[in-house]
Amino acid sequence: MTDHEFFILEDEKIVDKPLWFSDRSMIKTSVLLPDKWVSDNGLFLKGFKSFKCSFKNPGEGLDYGGITLIPHTSLECFINNLKELNSWKIIPESTVKSEDGEIFAIKAVKITSKMHAQLSRLIGLCESAKEEKKYIVHFGL
Repeated sequence: MTDHEFFILEDEKIVDKPLWFSDRSMIKTSVLLPDKWVSDNGLFLKGFKSFKCSFKNPGEGLDYGGITLIPHTSLECFINNLKELNSWKIIPESTVKSEDGEIFAIKAVKITSKMHAQLSRLIGLCESAKEEKKYIVHFGL
C-alpha cells in the first residue's frame, strides 16, 4: 500500500481487543493520502499527541509505518497542521538548508486541486471526530 488511511474510530473499546486493527468493518468513511505527501513532512510527524497502536503507547505525530490513534483532544493541532499544508502550493519532498539557515526545496510535489480536495476531506473528517469526541485512526504504510 502506498497510501495512508484515516478514519473515525466509532467505538474506542475495540482497541482493547487483540488484532483490533484487522477488523475492516469498523471503517465507515476513510480518506486516503499518498505517501509522498506524508513522508518526511513535519506537519504529519510531530506537533500533536497521539498513541501508537494502543492506548498503552503514547507518542507524538503519526506512526509512519504503523497505526496511530489521534484523540479528540489533539485534533485541533492536527487540523491546524492540515490547514497549513492545504494552503501550500507545493510539498517539499526533500530539502536542504543553506549556511544562513534558509531552506530550499530540492524536489517538490505541486499540490493539485485533487490534493486540496483530499486534504479538505481529511480536515472535515477530523472536525467531525473532534465534535463527536472520537479518535481518528491512521493506518501507515
